[in-house]
Amino acid sequence: MSLITKILIFITISLMMISISRIFRKAENEKNNNEKSIALSLRDIIFVLTLGLIIIMLSNF
Repeated sequence: MSLITKILIFITISLMMISISRIFRKAENEKNNNEKSIALSLRDIIFVLTLGLIIIMLSNF
């Protein structure tokens, strides 16, 4: 793997971890944890993980 690919994978994983921690922090700060906010948080986590995995897969080509 080239250096650019390694850097891209590192940045992608770092951004995924930051965004997931931000999602959990936002969910923790909300006082009323209703089902809608939980569903939105789960949707955001799935979106971030899927997008990150797609970027990592594309960087390997």
